[in-house]
Amino acid sequence: MDNLEKALKAAEKAAGYVITLSTGTLVLSATFFENVIPDGPRYVGLVLASWILLTIAILFGLITFMSFVYKYKTGECDPYDRYTSIPAGISFSTFFAGVVLFWIFVWINVVDC
Repeated sequence: MDNLEKALKAAEKAAGYVITLSTGTLVLSATFFENVIPDGPRYVGLVLASWILLTIAILFGLITFMSFVYKYKTGECDPYDRYTSIPAGISFSTFFAGVVLFWIFVWINVVDC
């Protein structure tokens, strides 16, 4: 296995981690929203924006996976082409932004009460 194939497999794993973490954060935040804040949350727009960003991260993670499947079928091994790197970049950045917004929401509603 050459370095490009190793890079492709590592990028595929990273995309899978983003999908898993985004899904877990969505589930955690929905549970948190319903059970931990009984008096009603403040700044609901933050958690809604977080959910939207995490959903986008999941969708672009799936697009990245589909790109990897195509690469395996065609024998291409370039993980840095635009069909892989752009969706992966969008997935990673929206995941990060979604988590940051969620933690700001938590801080405002739990820590800063």
